[in-house]
Amino acid sequence: MLFVMTSPRLYHRLQTEIDNHVKTTNLRPAQIISYKTAETLPYLQAVIKEGMRIWVPAVGMIPKTTPPEGDTLNGIFVPGGTDIGWDAWAMARNADVFGDDSEIFRPERWFEAEGEKLARMERTIDLLFGYGKYQCLGQTIAWIELNKVFFELIRHFEWSVVDPTRPWKSACVALWLQKDLWVRVSEREEGM
Repeated sequence: MLFVMTSPRLYHRLQTEIDNHVKTTNLRPAQIISYKTAETLPYLQAVIKEGMRIWVPAVGMIPKTTPPEGDTLNGIFVPGGTDIGWDAWAMARNADVFGDDSEIFRPERWFEAEGEKLARMERTIDLLFGYGKYQCLGQTIAWIELNKVFFELIRHFEWSVVDPTRPWKSACVALWLQKDLWVRVSEREEGM
């Protein structure tokens, strides 16, 4: 929400997509968008993916241990019992995957990429929830919540940051903790 609220151009584009969807589908005021429908809104999807990418939910190394007999990774033998970790923050900001502006919140990158480049970006985002037997069990629920919440928040309310020069206090303890994100919220007129 911080990145959406602090970029009027981005905010307007997302709000316009949501408003157009509400008008063309006659979504009733009390009717909450379905996850399946929210997934069809391209800019909403780009904003959510970009938000996950630029502010990954967990940044700890999340190490895994190789089996006692060792393992070969990318052609390199790793002895048994070796802890291997990966840095989600660095992976999600990798310029080789996301472009030279990978430090910037820019949802448009998801429309510019195509083919194998887009597939690589999507696979990288998928890894933020882990992989295989270590994959986050709440991943599906997280995507459902993100889609519904962002759609409904932008649909029903106007948002702005009280102090854009100091929008929040943030601390990382393997998970990000934000506080003091002071915002102005006003209800939008129905049918906007």
